[in-house]
Amino acid sequence: MTSTFTTLFEDQNHPSMYALSNEDGCASHIEILESSDLARVIKYVLKPGEKTGWHVHSLDFLTIQLSAATLTNYIAHNRAEMATAVGRETQFKPGTVVTHRAPLLHNAVNTGTTDAIAYEVEFLHAPVSARESDFAHLH
Repeated sequence: MTSTFTTLFEDQNHPSMYALSNEDGCASHIEILESSDLARVIKYVLKPGEKTGWHVHSLDFLTIQLSAATLTNYIAHNRAEMATAVGRETQFKPGTVVTHRAPLLHNAVNTGTTDAIAYEVEFLHAPVSARESDFAHLH
């Protein structure tokens, strides 16, 4: 496993904001709140209809849901599967913490009517140990 944070792409119109993909139409409402030799904490906002775009998490991470929202996550085991990936709906509930194991190749789409807001914590040297995410069935 690699030991680098998930790649972020700088928003050219807002230099302090980032996107998870450089695909056209991807949300760029990501702020880096903290970054250290242990972990990186980002805050992301996906507005209704926005997507993260396909991206790979190479590190275990957790998310802390801050809003009520509906996301549909598309998961692939490799790039060849991206075009045929089946979405799985996830209901955000404020205060919910979910851990995720790497590697994870996915695209999240806000299919609801409210902003999906969450903190995401990526761990450089500490594997997650709480309950596994809804994506566990795909590994």
